[in-house]
Amino acid sequence: MGEFERIKTYFKRPCRHPEVVFGVGDDAALLEVAADQQLVITVDTLNEDVHFSKDMPAAAIAYKAMAVNLSDLAAMGAVPRYFTLSLSLPSDMDDDWLAEFSKSLWQVADQYSLDLIGGDTCRHSALSISIQMMGLLPRKMALHREGAKVGDDIYVTGTIGDAGLALKTQDPRLLLRLHYPTPRVSFAQQLHKKATACIDVSDGLLADLQHILTASQVGACVNMASIPLSDAFLSYVDPQITTLFAATCGDDYELCFTAPVSQREDLQQLAHQEKIRLTLIGTIIAGSALLNETGDPLTINPLGWQHF
Repeated sequence: MGEFERIKTYFKRPCRHPEVVFGVGDDAALLEVAADQQLVITVDTLNEDVHFSKDMPAAAIAYKAMAVNLSDLAAMGAVPRYFTLSLSLPSDMDDDWLAEFSKSLWQVADQYSLDLIGGDTCRHSALSISIQMMGLLPRKMALHREGAKVGDDIYVTGTIGDAGLALKTQDPRLLLRLHYPTPRVSFAQQLHKKATACIDVSDGLLADLQHILTASQVGACVNMASIPLSDAFLSYVDPQITTLFAATCGDDYELCFTAPVSQREDLQQLAHQEKIRLTLIGTIIAGSALLNETGDPLTINPLGWQHF
C-alpha cells in the first residue's frame, strides 16, 4: 500500500468527541476547547533498539507507546482526549505488522476514549513511533511537580522494579509489567485537592522523586524498606536484586505523589475503590537532602535512568 492508503486503512475513523472540528485527513487538526478547560499536552518517542527490540510484537509496541503518554497525562490528573501519531517505518515493514499495531492502538484508544486526530508517516532505516497525547482539565486543577510541602507524606502506586528486573531476567511475569504498564489515569483524576505534587515514575522512583524535590525546593526522608515490591520481584534471591535496584531502574509508570497527613484515610479509601496498591514511603523535610530512614544521605549516582 501507499502512504495515504495505509493511513485510510489503519489509522482513519470518525472522531467521537464533538470538539474535534477536523482530525485525520487535513493539514492539521482543529479543536474547540471549552473556556473553562485547559489543554494538557505530552509527547513521547519510542525507538527501535533503545526502547524496544526488533522482535518485540507490534501489539506490545503500540500498547506501550500509548501507555507512556497516558501515564504523563495521569501525572497531571488530566482526562485523556486526543492523540497524534508519527510513524517512521523501515521500507520492508509489511501490512501484517501494521494491522497488528493499529489493532492494539485502537484497543487502547477505545479503553481511554481517545480520538486520533492527525500525524505523519515516513520511511526510515529503523522503526520509530512518536505519539503526542492531549488531555483536558478544569482550569487551575492540574497536578504539578512543584507544590510539595514540609511534613507531606510521600506515596507510590503499585509496585516498583518489575520492568527493570524483566530486562535482566526475561521472566514472563515481569515482562508483562515491562511491555504492558498500567497508567494510573482514573486514580490520578481523583487526586485534585488531595495531592500537593505528582510525577509519573519513568526514570526510576528516586530520580523522579528528586524532580519533585527540586521543583518544590524541599528534601525527603524515604523509608527504603517500605518501597513496594511484587512477589515476582521478591522471588529472585540475588545480592544485586535489591530494593535500591528497584528504586533506580525505571520504566515502572506508576505515580509518585505527595499529600498532607490529613489525607491518609481518604487516599487509602480511594486506592481501595480503584483496586490499586498505594504505599506510604516517606516524608517531605526541610532543606534539599534525599535521606534514607536512618537519616543518611542517599548518595547514589545516578538515581535512575539517564537519557544522555
